[in-house]
This record gives sequence, structure tokens and C-alpha cells, in this order.
Amino acid sequence: MPVEPKELCRSFMEKVLGGGELDRIDEFVSPDVVEHEEVPGQPPGRDGVRAFLEMTHAAFPDFRVEIEQLLAEGDTVVIRSRFLGTHEGEFMGIPATGREMDMAVIDIVRVADGQIVDEWSSIPVPAITNVAMCPAQNRPLLERLRFFLKRMSPDRHNKKHTDRSRRRS
Repeated sequence: MPVEPKELCRSFMEKVLGGGELDRIDEFVSPDVVEHEEVPGQPPGRDGVRAFLEMTHAAFPDFRVEIEQLLAEGDTVVIRSRFLGTHEGEFMGIPATGREMDMAVIDIVRVADGQIVDEWSSIPVPAITNVAMCPAQNRPLLERLRFFLKRMSPDRHNKKHTDRSRRRS
């Protein structure tokens, strides 16, 4: 029985992206997947996804994903999540800071034949890589990215998030 797109995306986020089971990428991602915000120099398709996730897990060894919401309509799934981890290795040219990362992310994924075939992400990967690759020209942006990596922590976000949730109730 085929897996529903929503459950396929949940499993991918929990097991591969957040769980680090990178040997399972082929199970979830089409060889010809289109990453609409790919990293410059990243190979196309599944190989590019694999390369990016390997780099991410090397730079953030404790990388994890917290799924906050999954919405599905037909073959399309919207995932609102948080990416968390400690920046302990170089990431796109940015040296390790030892700081916690807590990034809100929204992904839109299209599934066909039981695999992810298209992915759009709210992560500004091209902007981050341009900053990292050309630091002299992009010093202000690089400093903001470093500031982000140094300042973000799950504890600070969770307190703010909880406070905002209470006010809305």
C-alpha cells in the first residue's frame, strides 16, 4: 500500500533530516528531485540533497528537527518546523561558533510515485552561500549570519514562543 505524501514527508523529516539516517535518502527522494533553492555548486537531484545533508550533519552533529505543523492537499505537503543544533563545524565557509541554532523553516514538498520530486524552502540558502563564498564583498551580511548563529538558542525561542501562544489564547 502506498504511503500518503504527508506521512512520507513526516518520516523523511524525522528519520533522514532530523534523525541523520542519510543512508535512507534513496527511499524518500527521487533521483531527479528539483531543489528550487539549491546551494550554488551543489550537484542536481538526489546527489545534491545528500551532499547538503552530509554537510549540515557534519557542521551540526546534534542537528534535529521539530515538526510544528504538517498540511497536505493532494500530492503537496507544507511542513512548518524548527531546525536546531550546535554549530560545531564549518558550514558553507563559516567557521564553527559553538553556538546553538534555532531556525524556523517552512518547506513545500511535492510527492509523486512515493518519493519527493520537488522542494521549496524558506531557508535563504543562496543568500547564505553567497555571503560565505564572498565574505569581503558581503561582510555586513556575513556578520549578521554570524550574529544569528551566535545569538539563537532553543531556550530563548521556546520562552518567546510560549509567551506569544499564551497571549493569543
